[in-house]
Amino acid sequence: MNVEKISDCLRLALMYEVAATPKPGCIDRNHEHPDTSFNDFISSAIAISRCFERNPDSSLGELLLSSTKRMVDSHSGQNTHFGAILLNAPLYLAAVQVEEFDLDSLVKKADKIVKASNVDDAIKFYESFRHVEVGGLSEDIEELDAESTEAIIEISRDGTTFYDLMEASVEYDDVACEVCRGYERSREGFEYLDGKPLENDVLVKCFINLLSEPDTHIAKVHSEDTAEMVAREASELMDVGPMDRELWEFDSRLNEEGFSPGTTADILSSSIFLSLLSRVGD
Repeated sequence: MNVEKISDCLRLALMYEVAATPKPGCIDRNHEHPDTSFNDFISSAIAISRCFERNPDSSLGELLLSSTKRMVDSHSGQNTHFGAILLNAPLYLAAVQVEEFDLDSLVKKADKIVKASNVDDAIKFYESFRHVEVGGLSEDIEELDAESTEAIIEISRDGTTFYDLMEASVEYDDVACEVCRGYERSREGFEYLDGKPLENDVLVKCFINLLSEPDTHIAKVHSEDTAEMVAREASELMDVGPMDRELWEFDSRLNEEGFSPGTTADILSSSIFLSLLSRVGD
């Protein structure tokens, strides 16, 4: 597929995701967090997509590290898209290698890229943590000191790959689970969006549908019980429209409590990315 068109799809996917409103608990057009703004996400989306476009032949680890640096340098807020980078980088590299969109073929290609990762990819992924503060990954990764030379030596000595690091987190983090388990929830989002206009109402409903499963970022930052409670409330709102009072009240409550389903937002971005790729040439 054409690199410029793929890059446009990624850029739009990241922008469409943050612009969807209301997106309960997450930054959108009507709500910002004290340390990160809506415009930070827009700046980040442009920086990341340009980095991807300029490095379509790079290794997975190189793409993760370079785009993370560009993300951080693009704004003064906190982490905007690290989870989205992890999700979309394998899909982007896979899309560059295929002639035309086919969901199964694309996901299989992305899976091969992840499983073929090496120690250098793991080290560059690990080095990304020096540039961004991340929550939601397993304690096995978080306990590593990003400033410690010994940790890099340990990864090299043990022959740990990027896939190994992600695999260690699949029970704790749905981004890792997506990358290692065939993008099951991203495909679910894709199926919801397939054939529909990518308008605000559709994107919001897709987000709510995805949020009906516990968000692992909420589980990590707060508790599994909290994540399950949010998921139950979301499942009760799956038939509610984006302009309905119940949804806006849900949004306000999550924001007041600081329950931010960031992993679900990341998965929405990969769902939109796949949907846009499927429409290239339409």
